[in-house]
Amino acid sequence: MKKTLIYVICFLALLSILIAIWYYREGRYREYLNQKNMCAGNMRVLSHRIYFYKDNNGGKYPLDLEKLKLIAEINDSYFYCCAANIRSTDSYYVYRGNDLPSEAPDNMIVIHCRKPWHNGNYGVLLSSTDILFLDEKEMKDAITQDNNERKNLNLKQKPL
Repeated sequence: MKKTLIYVICFLALLSILIAIWYYREGRYREYLNQKNMCAGNMRVLSHRIYFYKDNNGGKYPLDLEKLKLIAEINDSYFYCCAANIRSTDSYYVYRGNDLPSEAPDNMIVIHCRKPWHNGNYGVLLSSTDILFLDEKEMKDAITQDNNERKNLNLKQKPL
């Protein structure tokens, strides 16, 4: 009887530890998803403002995000990647669309996160208004593809 009671107590202790670990991981995963969704939402707002700007300016992309911020009256919070958890110039998105033609191919990168804050992934806004989250290798491939498109369009190539 004593051995059985000890086994039951050990089993319950082990079970409670496993449940605590699962809850912790579940909370971290939810936090990751929330940050990813907020980043995608920020990029979606920026894409709407960029395309609104394009419609009103002969199909031209804005020269920089600061100009877009002034003209489109966008709150500063949309220009930060929320996964960075800091407010500095480091957490700004990188804007690559300043020299894109009005009819840019759909796979051109317009905005991306400065660093891979989303569990090693970069948030990326394409000229097709699609939002992707790419790991380091996929991001390097996307930048290479983007620079090849830039070369075909006689535009200056841009690093990561």
